[in-house]
Amino acid sequence: MCIGIAIDVQLLTETFLSRFGLRSHMQSDLFHSPQELQFRYNDPIPQLPIQRIDVDGIRGEAWDLALWGNRDNPISRLPRTGWAREESVLTGKWRGYQPEQVIIPAQRGCEKGVWFPVAAGMQGLLVTDEHRTPHVYMLTRAATPEYAALTKHDRMPIFV
Repeated sequence: MCIGIAIDVQLLTETFLSRFGLRSHMQSDLFHSPQELQFRYNDPIPQLPIQRIDVDGIRGEAWDLALWGNRDNPISRLPRTGWAREESVLTGKWRGYQPEQVIIPAQRGCEKGVWFPVAAGMQGLLVTDEHRTPHVYMLTRAATPEYAALTKHDRMPIFV
């Protein structure tokens, strides 16, 4: 799977950073400069940035922020996970949640402490809970042999 993502801060507007108070997510080190934003499923409030896809399948310019799955709300009708299996989407298990396909922008992903490059982002499903709060679930599929060797995981995100 993928337990974290990183985005180059230079790709984000100051308005987006300020609107969501994202300065606390900023990381910088000798190997990854300029600064990047990191989002992890085990953050106190797990969130992911998203970009909506228009009717022509083109990535929208505006970015938003959504809760990453449903980790902490046992009374919510939403699945208690942060990921959606491609197979379950194809068989219609998510249809009742009226999902919207979105893109989770990222330049790097992390699984089991291993950071890997991401070319253009990952696919996600955006759903709303009973309070109209948006939640995004990262779409996954069976891992390729290369991904499994790198991360030691049998599932991987669906890359854009």
